[in-house]
Amino acid sequence: MTIHLINGREGTGKTRVCEILTARGYPAIDADMCPGLGVWLDRSKDEPVPADETPELVDENWIRSHDFIWDPGKVRELLDRYRGREAFLCGQSSNHDRFFPVFGLRFSLWAQDGTIARRLQERDSYLWRYESSELIRRLSDNNSARTEAILNGNIVIYAELSAEQVADDIIAYISAARHPGSCLRYGPDHV
Repeated sequence: MTIHLINGREGTGKTRVCEILTARGYPAIDADMCPGLGVWLDRSKDEPVPADETPELVDENWIRSHDFIWDPGKVRELLDRYRGREAFLCGQSSNHDRFFPVFGLRFSLWAQDGTIARRLQERDSYLWRYESSELIRRLSDNNSARTEAILNGNIVIYAELSAEQVADDIIAYISAARHPGSCLRYGPDHV
């Protein structure tokens, strides 16, 4: 047993799936809510930005010069804390692929551009308005992100489904992984 990764673009439902898994009795960690896990890295200095120097709301200029990364020490802490238990880390960072070898199964939630745009606009209609450069940038490589996830060996889950169904699919994969003779398929055939 180990920590499984659930990642995906903003608007694919990671937080909601995390809540559902928690309600079903699984330890599920929302990476955005885990103190100290995610930090901003100033690309020009190659140094983390202290939390008290990070703006409350980041804008496009900030994102162009910074990467949101997971602190390796915090990832190790989580692995140690949940060793011997089945748990989930739900989130995305610029360096999450660096940690692929330490996770059990890796799930990438994927949804079509229109669904992601609608979900993001429900959160903040100004930031994610239809013609905003931020929304266009976030969706510009959505389909290639799906392909990259498949090539990286992630299980791509179609996040157009209800969050309850997505959680059911994830649990089905975990169950199948425990039984090597099962024939549950994943990858490009799943979506």
